[in-house]
Amino acid sequence: MTAERKLTLQSAADGGVARVEPFPFEVGRDSSNELWIGNDKEVSLLHARFTRDSAGDFFLHDLESGNGTFVNEERVPTGEPRKLAEGDEVRFGETRYTIGITSAPTEREEPAPAPAASTTHALPRLLPHHPLPPGQPQPARPRRRAPARRSHRHPRQVAARQQRPAASRSETRS
Repeated sequence: MTAERKLTLQSAADGGVARVEPFPFEVGRDSSNELWIGNDKEVSLLHARFTRDSAGDFFLHDLESGNGTFVNEERVPTGEPRKLAEGDEVRFGETRYTIGITSAPTEREEPAPAPAASTTHALPRLLPHHPLPPGQPQPARPRRRAPARRSHRHPRQVAARQQRPAASRSETRS
């Protein structure tokens, strides 16, 4: 059984832990990022990216962020990814995280076989529909609203019609 390394981020603000996966893992203020930091105005919409190489090492890339990406208070230059280690502190704007790297087994033990299935299947019991007894009022049905009236004319036609004098409008109808 081999162990695969996993990357986690622990928030300095509330201690919450986020697993960094799948790779590439993007960070930013836009809600489409895997790690969304929406409450920090110092964070760019697309701020940084976590990657993993074939050897299993983790890297942090700055994506031309306005206020920079920092590892242990050293700025990560754009285009020069920074290798991450256990315990590193990363900062995006004013938001801080501590890096955690753990080894987790990649192979799992086979689950115990399920007990033999029964040949009889329980069907749901269906209740017959019973109308209300005679003499009781039926529940009121919700009324449908009439559809809004719409003009079948293009807005330009309506505007042109409004600009014509009334006399010319009556002539065109005849």
